Amino acid sequence: MQLNFRDIAYSDIKTKQIEKQIVKLDTARRHVIAINNINTKQNTYKHKSIMKTQELIVSPVQSIALFSTEYIPKHFPNDEYIKYIFTINGNDYEVVPINSHRPGKKIIKNSELITNEYTTHYINESIKSAFLKIIITTPNDAESPMVSDIKILYGKGGSTDGNI
Repeated sequence: MQLNFRDIAYSDIKTKQIEKQIVKLDTARRHVIAINNINTKQNTYKHKSIMKTQELIVSPVQSIALFSTEYIPKHFPNDEYIKYIFTINGNDYEVVPINSHRPGKKIIKNSELITNEYTTHYINESIKSAFLKIIITTPNDAESPMVSDIKILYGKGGSTDGNI
């Protein structure tokens, strides 16, 4: 069998025969995929970044909380690299996301009944103004923690309505 350089074929060795047989594949196609001009880059992160929101609410609410998906590389020494601070009616309150397993206050709530609930900051007035500040620090300039899917949750009902 005569083959040219564009033909695709393979050698077939029959088990009972000693000789090889060349099998031409008429329906096979050959394609070349080239990957050229690959550049590698490395980001350089600041050791501290601060993000601030605009006003978060338009009418008074009774409670507010934060939902956020965080990624902190497992080889970082601890999980203290992302800090969330609500500025409520001009006062700062550090919180952790309600979906986080980290210890800390998760809800800011207007209530005249103050209990020792360790996940709630109690304030004695409704929430008329709310801003969020996120501070991200990193131990080196080559990698950084990340936050995404940030949601602000608020409740408009009274302090005993079961909402956040």
